[in-house]
Amino acid sequence: MTVLFKKCTLEDLGQLREISIETFNETFKDQYSPENMRAQTGAHSFYMGDEEQGDFIMTKTI
Repeated sequence: MTVLFKKCTLEDLGQLREISIETFNETFKDQYSPENMRAQTGAHSFYMGDEEQGDFIMTKTI
């Protein structure tokens, strides 16, 4: 299998969010109740809308 890395752009936010949600849910779904999962996911940046998330990312410096 070949793995390709590419730098994410603002156009990639939707796909990145989907991967983040899926990974988070797969990692923690067996450890927490559905109520706790809903409470946790509401607090994470990958549940922001595209514009809000883009603004959040663009204000961060590395």
